[in-house]
Amino acid sequence: MSDSRARSLVATPHRLTLSSPDALLAAIPHLLGFPPRDSVVLVGLAADGGGRESIQLTQRFDRPSDDLSGEELARIARKVAAPMRACGSSSVIVAVFADERPSDQGLLPSTAFVDELVDALDEGGVW
Repeated sequence: MSDSRARSLVATPHRLTLSSPDALLAAIPHLLGFPPRDSVVLVGLAADGGGRESIQLTQRFDRPSDDLSGEELARIARKVAAPMRACGSSSVIVAVFADERPSDQGLLPSTAFVDELVDALDEGGVW
């Protein structure tokens, strides 16, 4: 193979700039490869050295049942937060995808779990 052909096969990374929360939410199905339903999605970010943040890790998992105890939710949250810390994320965006609407009291779906998740991330030094 000639040098010119070998160089043409080298992949170069592409950068997509997301400049708003709406843009990030719209990008999540592309990051996952499918549109999430009844899911919690975490997007771990870390500074890339150029004054921007880059995605380190994207996780999707089924929303935990609302019937779980606070202790069970905390245990799940700690397990989910661990890979975010391990990959070097300095901040995490949490998105909940649910078909249900906020409660009459204005509570969003999976509020108790998201609270536990934020606590677990905070304990690990992840904002």
